[in-house]
Amino acid sequence: MITNANMMDYAERIKEIEQISIEHPYFNHAMDRLQHAISIRRSGGEARHTLLIGESGVGKTYLVNRLVRTYPPYEVDGRVRIPLAVVQTPAIPTLKSLAEATLNALGDPFAGRGTAANMRSRALKIVENAQVVMLIYEELQHFLDHGAQNSVNAVSDWLKSFIDSSRVCVLLTGLQRSEAILNVNEQLRRRFSTHLVFDRFRYGTAEEKALFRAILQKIDKALPLVEMQGLAEPELATRLYYASNGLLGYLTKLIISTFELMVQQQCVRLDRELFE
Repeated sequence: MITNANMMDYAERIKEIEQISIEHPYFNHAMDRLQHAISIRRSGGEARHTLLIGESGVGKTYLVNRLVRTYPPYEVDGRVRIPLAVVQTPAIPTLKSLAEATLNALGDPFAGRGTAANMRSRALKIVENAQVVMLIYEELQHFLDHGAQNSVNAVSDWLKSFIDSSRVCVLLTGLQRSEAILNVNEQLRRRFSTHLVFDRFRYGTAEEKALFRAILQKIDKALPLVEMQGLAEPELATRLYYASNGLLGYLTKLIISTFELMVQQQCVRLDRELFE
């Protein structure tokens, strides 16, 4: 039973778990490529654009959040600089809704006002004034999931034109089928020559098992508990793999939920019964 007295400590411990840095080869490769692109653009080089695809739960959002924490907004002489801005692609993208989503990400308090053309101009002005280096458009598959073909063409043309005019790096993320949006627009495809793929972890070969257990070991060491919980021990690691299907998002949610049960039931360890 969690009381008011220990609720703050409990919340802080949950926050610690949620912010655990889970690095692995896919993540490290993607971070290196994206930070290189940001560095090149900041040095005056041409903007480099990237497509990141992978099924739900593989860690795309975790990567985006890590980038945002690495390049947070800051002030210079009273003016806010926004190195990175994350745009949530609307469920049904149109020229106006995509422009509005972009303005929201850039902090425009009147994002929904004006015509699509006016919104585009304001977004470009904010990008310039705030010295934006990278725009990240998440859930790219929404371009394909709704609307007629002519609507997909129009929105992809808008995105291509905005990318060219803004001269910032752009990261597009989405499910595997998102790659098809680049086939709709050849000019957009040429701008995204770099493709990164996040895959679920496998558990067949000795090397695959060692990688998954190494990730569990990192999580175990980072947990806000006095002792190691044995997450990487072969039997428990195997169970955690099949419970999460090798998806990092499912794995972290499982561990957080089990930690919550441990506190609620006043247990001392993350044992198998709690995971069950």
